[in-house]
Amino acid sequence: MSGFLQRLRLSIATGAALLAAVLTAPANAAGVDQGATFLTPFPDNDVYQVTVFGDGFANGLLGGFIKAFGSDVRLNIQLR
Repeated sequence: MSGFLQRLRLSIATGAALLAAVLTAPANAAGVDQGATFLTPFPDNDVYQVTVFGDGFANGLLGGFIKAFGSDVRLNIQLR
């Protein structure tokens, strides 16, 4: 039961963090060039690791990442 509660707390905390990130994004997007990707400020030849942790819902998130950023060679996206 304790493991279930820890996973539940982690899921709630992760959801709250994602919600906070989504709700604050439009306020910062006004001055951003819409034609550029958010990865352009980083140095060339860098590869970034994106790891999606979770259960069946994480598969949907992983699918969205792959659909949106799968062609970008600077990202290595995987599921754990």
